[in-house]
Amino acid sequence: MQTFDLEGKKVYITGESYAGQYIPYIAEYFLDQNNTDYYNVSGIQINDPSINHDDTLIEADNGAAPSVWHLNEYANVFSLNASTMADVNERAEKCGYFEFMENALTFPPTGKLPNAPNSSEPGCDVWTDIINAAIYVNPCFNLYRRRDCVGKWDCSNDYFNRSDVQKAINAPPTDYTICGDDSLGLLDPGDASPPSALGPLPGVIERTNNVIIGHGWLDYLLLANGTLVTIQ
Repeated sequence: MQTFDLEGKKVYITGESYAGQYIPYIAEYFLDQNNTDYYNVSGIQINDPSINHDDTLIEADNGAAPSVWHLNEYANVFSLNASTMADVNERAEKCGYFEFMENALTFPPTGKLPNAPNSSEPGCDVWTDIINAAIYVNPCFNLYRRRDCVGKWDCSNDYFNRSDVQKAINAPPTDYTICGDDSLGLLDPGDASPPSALGPLPGVIERTNNVIIGHGWLDYLLLANGTLVTIQ
């Protein structure tokens, strides 16, 4: 706060994707300090955020509740063949995804929602199969924005590894790479904290009365309907 001359200023914290996990925890900590000189959080905004378990939202390597629901709505964009569409729809029905989504997206909710069906059950990881089929049809399928063509991921972008950039954002010298290994243990063993929506996020909403959760409809990694279910 001193480095960037922010003492006594209102603080707004924003971010996207996995920042949806970090930011509510950061905001909660700031609010708990009860110190407006350094921690005067007045609101947060998180976009396409990771705020719940994978089975509700979808992240990589999990087939979750909204995936086939979303596929059917945008079938013309995915362009999968009839046999694949029939297969994943049959499995989604059998795994209880459709029933869960119909109940979870009833506004207002009629009561406490159950957990989403578990995608680890045999035959229920439909999301991975949909992605593989989509890439087979369209090799440059972009799961972050379905209508874009991304091609292969470029691991050579070293912008954040530049010393001048790290100095400008006040970061310590860091060996940064987009496609690096998991040397920090972010994936293994992973973050054991509860998803932010099941932990600090409701309290941050109540204490700031200024929380924006935004979501793009074209994102197929973390789905907008999964975020709606989480808010419910």
